[in-house]
Amino acid sequence: MKKRTSIEHVGWWKKVKNQRYIRILLYVLLAVVLYVSMLGNVIPDTYEVSLSSVAEEDIRSPVTVENKAETESKYQEALNSVDPVYVHKSDYAQNQVEKVNDVFELVEQVRTEEVLTIDGETVTDPQIEDQLSYIQEILSSGSNRGLSEESVETYLDATDSQLQIARETVKNAVYESMSRVIALDDISSARDEVAEKLALTSVNQRLYEAMLETARISITANYLYDDEATEELRQEMVQSIEPVMISEGQLIVKEGEIINHAVYEQLRLAGLLDDTFNPFPYIGLALFVLLIVGTLAYYFKEANTTLQNNNSHLLMYVLIFLVTVVVMKSISLLENLDMASLELIVPAAVGSMLITSLIHFRVGLMTSMMFALVASVIFNHVL
Repeated sequence: MKKRTSIEHVGWWKKVKNQRYIRILLYVLLAVVLYVSMLGNVIPDTYEVSLSSVAEEDIRSPVTVENKAETESKYQEALNSVDPVYVHKSDYAQNQVEKVNDVFELVEQVRTEEVLTIDGETVTDPQIEDQLSYIQEILSSGSNRGLSEESVETYLDATDSQLQIARETVKNAVYESMSRVIALDDISSARDEVAEKLALTSVNQRLYEAMLETARISITANYLYDDEATEELRQEMVQSIEPVMISEGQLIVKEGEIINHAVYEQLRLAGLLDDTFNPFPYIGLALFVLLIVGTLAYYFKEANTTLQNNNSHLLMYVLIFLVTVVVMKSISLLENLDMASLELIVPAAVGSMLITSLIHFRVGLMTSMMFALVASVIFNHVL
């Protein structure tokens, strides 16, 4: 009988078995076979559908993905539902009263200024002219015009008692009106109301007109749009909106239903259209395979077993591992036979037992965990 020779005594293997690249090639072979074996389990099925067509079967999402268009629509709807925030500026009443008081203070100051005499002619101090211009403009804030020249002249011509009555009357009328809420649309009516308050004053018509103009241009809006508070409220509303997600296993369309634009967009996002390419399953699987092979390579390098330096044992390990994976894949492809619990006949335990017997029990334990990870992908349809 011819004596069988182990691979250790094969000529070509004896020449290359200690080469470093052999270990690398074995790990690459393991990674490639693992990747190919699991690829069909992570790539979702695609469907040839079109808008307004009828779904021939129930279609569920194979992944969890955000529907960004729907999320953005919810954000915009939430933003549009936020009413602008308006704030009553109660301090405006006192501010406007102080402006009125400044006008009468300046008038009194001008009335006490001395007149200059140059070459026997009486002239107005240029500084006084500047003050007169300031008086005309002091109440222009919030108004389209300042105090007219006629009103300034009326105040300058009035007696001290008339001026004091005008000051107190205008201040009280402005404060009373500005103490109420005045929106931009209410300014006109508020100015009309202050005119009614001044009508009861017993002054001459000329002074009444000056007082009325002063009071009217002192009335301004005190119920104003608060941009900061509105934006804060808008941000709170946006943060409360949950992203619209298409969950894994979610039913997108039922058999017999019309595929409208919303359904079609969900199918596209889930990568179920045959005209779309989703790279993430490929990338994810590659990372998963690298994690498995990298963990094994690191363990074999650090563990005190024959796999640390013996490429022959590494070759044996890779072959056992790959045969077990191929058997897993083959059995998973038989699921169309509708055989109950078919996945239970996978000989994963046999592969681990062989490795334990031939190499080391710690390696067998590690391998059984790796088989569990691989099986979770290959048989994900039954998990």
